[in-house]
Amino acid sequence: MVLILRKDNGLKPSDRDVLQLHIHGSDDDGVLRMVQQAIADDLGISVRTVSASITRLKKSELLIKAETHGRVVYYRVTEHLASRLGGKGQREAVKTLRFPVLPGLEGDDAKKVKKSA
Repeated sequence: MVLILRKDNGLKPSDRDVLQLHIHGSDDDGVLRMVQQAIADDLGISVRTVSASITRLKKSELLIKAETHGRVVYYRVTEHLASRLGGKGQREAVKTLRFPVLPGLEGDDAKKVKKSA
């Protein structure tokens, strides 16, 4: 989680805001059921910025598609960022998960991240 706060990770402040809303504003099942316009209104940014942030977060594997209702897609955060399980449950849940790919951390930095995790 600390890597998301680093300035050189390739994420923008709006990406972090959208991610935090997905972490703290989601339902009990971990899905944030808000359309992009509502997210934009809550965060005080444009819908276009929300859309771009969601695209970057999906590419970084921090957000995962959870549900589709017509043309509306809802997302949830990767389990190892916002799991509501206990310690043993978290270890089991993340065994099959891949680490996020942050665009600013490539090469040696990415190798250090994987070793420290």
